[in-house]
Amino acid sequence: MHVIETAGWTETKAYPSVAKERAIAFAQGPNTIVLARADQPALDSINTDDGHRDTVTLANARTGTFASAVTAMAVVPRTDFLYAIADGRAVVVDVHGLSPFAAIPTAGTLLGVDGTADTLVALAPSGSADRIETGRLALAWRLPGIVAAALLAFILVLLARRLFASRVIPVLVGIAVIADGSMFAQARIGMNDVYVGLFIVAGWYFIVAAHRPRLSARADILIAGVLLGLGAASKWAAFYTLAGVLVASLAVTAYAYAAARPGQGGPLDLLAGKGRNAAFLFLSFAVIPLGIYLASYLRWFGGPTAPYGWDLIELTKQMYWYHSSLTSPHPAASPWWSWPLVLKPVYWYFGQSDNGNNAYIYDAGNVILFWGALVATVWCAIAAVRTRSAALGFVVFAVLVQYVAWIPISRVLFFYHFFTALPFYLLALACGLAYLWESGRRGRVIAYLSIAVAAFVYFYPFVSGQPVPGSQAAMFFILPTWQYDCQFYPAFVCPLNAPSELPIAAVARRIGGAAAVAAIAAGAFLALRSPGRALAAARAALGRGARGGTDAR
Repeated sequence: MHVIETAGWTETKAYPSVAKERAIAFAQGPNTIVLARADQPALDSINTDDGHRDTVTLANARTGTFASAVTAMAVVPRTDFLYAIADGRAVVVDVHGLSPFAAIPTAGTLLGVDGTADTLVALAPSGSADRIETGRLALAWRLPGIVAAALLAFILVLLARRLFASRVIPVLVGIAVIADGSMFAQARIGMNDVYVGLFIVAGWYFIVAAHRPRLSARADILIAGVLLGLGAASKWAAFYTLAGVLVASLAVTAYAYAAARPGQGGPLDLLAGKGRNAAFLFLSFAVIPLGIYLASYLRWFGGPTAPYGWDLIELTKQMYWYHSSLTSPHPAASPWWSWPLVLKPVYWYFGQSDNGNNAYIYDAGNVILFWGALVATVWCAIAAVRTRSAALGFVVFAVLVQYVAWIPISRVLFFYHFFTALPFYLLALACGLAYLWESGRRGRVIAYLSIAVAAFVYFYPFVSGQPVPGSQAAMFFILPTWQYDCQFYPAFVCPLNAPSELPIAAVARRIGGAAAVAAIAAGAFLALRSPGRALAAARAALGRGARGGTDAR
């Protein structure tokens, strides 16, 4: 195997053969060459970064058995899935782990890729062709995340209603979620952060609900354990929440004991029921979540589809070693302290067209909301201590549980790691705004929210992939740290080349449109505040217009 650099047509690497190979393909994402053996249904892989080799057979419990070798292979570039034709089936292989995981019947023996639609084309000897979808149907992978985000927002509002007697806080946190660009982008990008975020918020909701249960506190605690188990199965960040529940239980138990009320601290008191509650909490927040986590990897228990022949224990070790040693620099990396200020969001997508338009998807949080939320979180912490408010203390605690855990981690970090803390961060903002609202400063709250809505409208193309002229890209880079070369794979870097000069006319148009939306939002907020006054003001305005017209005539 010889690797040729095409600019000068010189050989850069050479790999000795281990078997006679029939077909070859290259996966850009992991920088891996995949070879199909000529004498058996097996694949060899070579990582071009470090030369590491692996071999896997096509046959397993999901793909079936094979009597003949692979005749053709192709990689769909934007999915990094490899397709290999053997025995009348197109076998789907995850090249990141060299794991064959599905087989699709086809009469084709040759493969090609429709780059426009990311569709696999299998050509049969008769001249007929099968078109096989490769998972690039946007609705299929965007819709579940949007549903999860909608449920997250709904449960966050319910949590606000459970925590506070104020009717304003649930409304304010709902508006904040809708107007935040990070919430908008993360819900539509197909990553698992929105799912773990949903389960974390829902888990805390049922823990809070257990303190004033409608039916059974124990049922609420069990439901919370199941939800956090689902969260852990989605992403390890939910284990931070489980650690937070342990800390909360110890604090509640110690407080009740110090107040000469041992066992009377509520559903999280470890001494309740003469210590039996400790066993129940261990079942709810240790046994059940761990059981759900393990069940989600059921096929990995010595399963034939595991990459490199790993079992679950080895897979877990590899996941931990990967994340603990992920220290290579990345253009989108950002330190933990920068996240509350949105100093460096992450590119999810960059597209460039022939007519000069670019499309961006940037998980940029709404800076108006984020910067206000930082002040509000500090205020919540101070107010919780001064007023001994358990509700405000919980909000700050929930933020810190998902945030502080990232501080000691040495791996390369990104802004989206803040997403699981974001719902509670916005809830803290809602608490701060509610204080202003209920202390008679409603005009300031309306003005602030109107500006936040206007900011969302201004940055909407930047978080949604809406095409804009490339010459106008500079209008979105409000901070110098926001502009950097986006990199999706080690070998795929997309230079943005955003102009350094602001397009004044384009900025003025966008600001004008955003200001118009802000005015409409302010009118809507005023109408919600006092529908009668808003209607009277509208009638008065119409009346003045009619009289003015009569006088003119």
